[in-house]
Amino acid sequence: MDFKSEGHEKVYEKLENLIKPEFRILDVGCGDGSFLDQIANHHDISGVGIDPSPAEIEGIETNCTILKAESVGELEEKFDLVYSINSLHHFGDVYEFFKSVPNQLEESGVMILADWKEGASTGRPESYYSLEYISNLLTEAGFKVADSQDLERQFFLVSKLT
Repeated sequence: MDFKSEGHEKVYEKLENLIKPEFRILDVGCGDGSFLDQIANHHDISGVGIDPSPAEIEGIETNCTILKAESVGELEEKFDLVYSINSLHHFGDVYEFFKSVPNQLEESGVMILADWKEGASTGRPESYYSLEYISNLLTEAGFKVADSQDLERQFFLVSKLT
């Protein structure tokens, strides 16, 4: 698999260990949908992606819907696993997103996050969050952080509904 960042690699490793047959997954910030399609096809599972402006690749059909992350509560289906890679810093309201996700997860649902961390130099003038800040938001939203890693330029979190 062609990884774009250490965050993609970490999420892929975790997904490999967590995904079970008939899982439904949600990719928040799906971009062109290629990562989601690779995961869904490799595991023969169902995947949906949301992005406010999904990228289109000629000749490739993806399952990415136009929707902002903080509007995730508008989705009618529930998921076993939600993940987001290098997208949190694009969300309009991170707190609203975290508050809405539990309603979209099945009872034993898992959320995996990877993003550029506060202070990372990415060549873009964007605001990034600290691992501690995101961990606190997850806890407030009813998640328990099961695994976290503070990588060189990114952070990685796995959380479960409590």
